[in-house]
Amino acid sequence: LDDTTGTIAFQGNTTITTSLTTANQGYNVAFTGASNTLAGATTFSNTGTLTLGNDAADSITFTGGLTATAPSGVSIAGSVATGGGAGQSMSIGDSDTPVTLGAATTLDSGAADVTLGGTVNGAFDLTLDSTGTTTLGGTVGSGIALSSLTTDAGGSTAINGGAVTTNGAQIYNDAVVLGANTTLTTTSNSSVAFGGTVSGAQNLSISTNGTGTVTFNGDVTVGSTAASALSISAAALSLSNGVDISTALVNGNISFTVDGLTLLGTNTINAGTGAFSITPGTATYTVE
Repeated sequence: LDDTTGTIAFQGNTTITTSLTTANQGYNVAFTGASNTLAGATTFSNTGTLTLGNDAADSITFTGGLTATAPSGVSIAGSVATGGGAGQSMSIGDSDTPVTLGAATTLDSGAADVTLGGTVNGAFDLTLDSTGTTTLGGTVGSGIALSSLTTDAGGSTAINGGAVTTNGAQIYNDAVVLGANTTLTTTSNSSVAFGGTVSGAQNLSISTNGTGTVTFNGDVTVGSTAASALSISAAALSLSNGVDISTALVNGNISFTVDGLTLLGTNTINAGTGAFSITPGTATYTVE
């Protein structure tokens, strides 16, 4: 797509059978058909906006991979997928490119990586399906909280933006690696659950603002400063059998402000020479 002005809009179902590249100029590109397929590697170099779907039922597949780091803003709705093989990764936005959800959204790259380089906002569900590495480069939901966030059970998720805010649940089914001091917040009494390990020499703070539960099904090793290596404020905390919690420091403080703590087997909580606290003192603790 050569240099132009305004918007190049593909409003119906679209099939492009060769690689697509847009010129590095300030025009917009939009795909809003219900079903779209683009073969070959696709690179959006236009510096205007990019729209990938405008309805939860829309789908667009980039069989050769997707790179969209140049647009000034990206709006996504529905299903966006790649071929899923080696070299067929999905990279949307850089640190200066906000991503906005226009409806419930699923990003599916199969075994390839998914990278969201900038902020992500929008009051809708976001599902990230990748058995490669999923990277959240900016804050998520800090402007407009997401309805929920779910990652699949394969690969890993790198949280590098420092904060994830949702109204509903946050479910991380894969291993989570913290690239910055991180705050995870649910605003409507919803839960935060981890299916794999959580690691990184960064502080982790989790708040469910009410009745939500925090669940760890894998070991936790975090912390960059002694005062607040790991802090959890929730109605309940649940640790699966064999889950160990420790800090990446020899003196990292661990604090749980919970009404209930459930241990589903043998667990170890190790703050080293740091402090470990559970409040309130009247909380109910159960070993099953």
